[in-house]
Amino acid sequence: MDKVLNFIKENKFLVVILLVATILRFYKINLQSLWMDEIYTMNVSNPANSYGTIITEVNNREGFPYFYFLLLKTLYTVFGYSPIVSRGLSAVLGVLSVYIIARLGEKMFSKQAGIFSLLILAFSEYAIYISQDARPYTFYLFCILLTYYYLIKYLKDVSKTNAIKYGLSLGLLLNVNFFAAINVVSQGFLLVLFCFILDAEKRKTFIKYTLLTIIITFILFTPNIYKLVLLSRIESFWIPAPTTETISLILKEFLGNSEITLFLFLSIFIFFMITIFNTNKLEKTKARGIKDNAILQKIKTKNK
Repeated sequence: MDKVLNFIKENKFLVVILLVATILRFYKINLQSLWMDEIYTMNVSNPANSYGTIITEVNNREGFPYFYFLLLKTLYTVFGYSPIVSRGLSAVLGVLSVYIIARLGEKMFSKQAGIFSLLILAFSEYAIYISQDARPYTFYLFCILLTYYYLIKYLKDVSKTNAIKYGLSLGLLLNVNFFAAINVVSQGFLLVLFCFILDAEKRKTFIKYTLLTIIITFILFTPNIYKLVLLSRIESFWIPAPTTETISLILKEFLGNSEITLFLFLSIFIFFMITIFNTNKLEKTKARGIKDNAILQKIKTKNK
């Protein structure tokens, strides 16, 4: 209890924004009726179905891995078979995403960067929308942020424990969405680049622990191989092929197609980038000053 109280005292602003994010994600969560894909979710994860039946249903009707639907069945068994439970899972994961992005920003840059990230995601119209949707999209978002958090933690402290945690997070990510393979590959490139900047001795340790991460990830993904094979046999799909404007359209959709939200996002982003570059410049200036002082000290010592 004391730890919780101390955390609240030390992170008052973070706690307030998390409370606001929670309200935004649970407010009128059951106002709209279920749409088609949510009905699929409810039918596939029906607690009356056995776990084996759910796996079969996912193979026949869904484009996602099994874990989300099996988790929902378990939650239905405990809390009841209701759309509020389905959407409630997404809402909880939405709040956790807001928290983890703050931790990620702090881990990568500073506490200030974490707060900027927190504000952007907490009030994102799109993030709120998918947090009230009985589909695995918010789960996917949370897992992506979680993997990057443990990636940064692993790169800053190459240890067996951090390698295992990172591997577990990657395994969870791949069990939520098959598109996560893109995220895993992109993180793989970062690992390769990081490997090259290490000296020979540290590189051996890094490679050893990274192989452990890969093994854990592969083992956790193994149950989904058959489902992936089934998806690879699909020759046409309702989602259109990406175009040169796909990324910009995704950003606009993420911001709710609102000019006001887009303006606020760009303003915060520009201020964030200026802050980061000023911080780096200040650190380089301090480092140069320390180096110059050391040189002057050596010269004075020699003159004596």
